[in-house]
Amino acid sequence: MHHAVDGDRRDLRLSRPQSVPEVLVAGPHPLAMRVRPTPEQHRVVRSEVGHDHTVAVVRAIGRMRQDLSGPLSLSDLATTGSFSPYHFHRIFRSITATTPARFLAALRMAQARRLLLHTDLSVATIGNRVGYTSSGTFGTQFNRLVGTSPRRFRALALRLTDRPIRELPVTGRGASPPAWLLSVELRRSHDRADPPDGCGASLGPTVQLRGPTDPGEYEVRLVLVNPAATAAEAFVDHLPGSFLTGTARLRVDIRGRLLGQSDLYLRPSQPTDLPLLAATPLSWICDVATGRRDPTSHRRPGRAAPGGQRAATVHLPLGVPA
Repeated sequence: MHHAVDGDRRDLRLSRPQSVPEVLVAGPHPLAMRVRPTPEQHRVVRSEVGHDHTVAVVRAIGRMRQDLSGPLSLSDLATTGSFSPYHFHRIFRSITATTPARFLAALRMAQARRLLLHTDLSVATIGNRVGYTSSGTFGTQFNRLVGTSPRRFRALALRLTDRPIRELPVTGRGASPPAWLLSVELRRSHDRADPPDGCGASLGPTVQLRGPTDPGEYEVRLVLVNPAATAAEAFVDHLPGSFLTGTARLRVDIRGRLLGQSDLYLRPSQPTDLPLLAATPLSWICDVATGRRDPTSHRRPGRAAPGGQRAATVHLPLGVPA
């Protein structure tokens, strides 16, 4: 149905946003963030710890990708930059916002998702291929990071249409040809490998995030999927050119006011980015393609927000990337 795991990949060329849109995180006192293309001088991976350290981390991540089933130790990874394990651990976390072990676990889950979609291998075999000798441990870790079981993810992924985003059937209020698919994650933890506290998707300007928005510090991760790409190419295969991404920090105070930075920069994915793992956008796009969901909202028609949860709303004018 979809292209092979290691087969030829389509050439998806991303255009940079030409205008300056706004992301509106709504609440009693909304916070507006302008979405901008990342300036050219910052389009490569940069960090306060220096270029040499960044190169070492990128090399370590490359080594992880080459041997997802092997037992890689911190000492093994530290040799990519001739650092002590302790020093390398600190460098890695400063650049990726997570630890080497958790980054490796995320890469393993990303590969497992691809194998579930593109092969007929059993769940146990796939778990073994990505470094888990116990299918129970693999299933538990997969469910924690992806938000569903391996079997349910396979059933969901096989429902994905081969149509690019721009060809999805859009009906309902304000119907218009799809622009860029918008996906948003809201995460309270400072460790980006943790599952998001809220997640949503939309082909329209508003995303309802499923999850609580209690007072505290949050990171918003925004993903804009290329209209020429399919959902599988962006969210499962992570095909280069299939999406732009960016993050911003915000704070919800005890009065529900949203405070944070005013600019959210978008850029192509980088080697130090954690893979997209949450199943929510895939579930959403399947429901849109089959007419089970309003394409301008995260929720299904007629469904209220979960009891006891305050919904966060993210607004983005469409038609932004040229």
